[in-house]
Amino acid sequence: MARFWRNLDLKRLSLPEDLRLKKDCISVNEGIKSIDQAQVFYREALPLPESTSSAISVLLLHGQMFSSKTWLDLGTIHILSAMGYHTVAIDLPGFANSPKVEIRDRASFLHSVIRNFGMNCPVVISPSMSGRFSLPYLLCNWKNIAGFVPVAPVGIEILEELPACKDPSIKNEVYKPLQEFLYDPIPDLSHIQTPTMVVFGEKDRSRSSALLSLLPMSQCQEIPNGRHPAYLDNPNLWHQLLYNFLGSLSNTYCLES
Repeated sequence: MARFWRNLDLKRLSLPEDLRLKKDCISVNEGIKSIDQAQVFYREALPLPESTSSAISVLLLHGQMFSSKTWLDLGTIHILSAMGYHTVAIDLPGFANSPKVEIRDRASFLHSVIRNFGMNCPVVISPSMSGRFSLPYLLCNWKNIAGFVPVAPVGIEILEELPACKDPSIKNEVYKPLQEFLYDPIPDLSHIQTPTMVVFGEKDRSRSSALLSLLPMSQCQEIPNGRHPAYLDNPNLWHQLLYNFLGSLSNTYCLES
């Protein structure tokens, strides 16, 4: 299975033309929910009634300078919902429309968000700063998520605290331009069996993306000429990658059910 995800062609299919029509029919609901004593602003979209809904759902987090509105403006919420996915984008506490509050256990908070929205088989999309929430969650709950899409996340210190990998040849599995960031010690991530698409910009190669590429069921995707928020530099490619990655996940879940 690890080889399947590493070799999967995530550009093999283009976005269907009818998605452009469907996304214009998507309604995005906005509101605030009380979650673990935090008031969390959210944007949520459900698949169209006539669409074939997927078993998986998608949670969109955001970076330091961004918010759930980023995914609204980029069209990601509409497109994911048009693909058939229950889609939720939140403003993390202290950002945009969510008041600041101390979150002591970020993994537990993210778990509560997912449970509160009734998200089954969630895929977590996590750029930059939101890695401080998603990476602790991944370590604790990797068995409970369908997939992970980190986009140059921060907070990799939590990964580096894991025992060191004893197999130096693992570095050869990583995209060659990232291998220079795999200086010792590198953590052993072999137990985390979550399908993962590691996305980063060509101008933002980092140890973060390199380490996450060590996940056994991962594949990295570099956005040409992309910066830190690489999804902004090529939205069409970003959505194409999501279409293929999520579609493969959906097919996998259908086969297993």
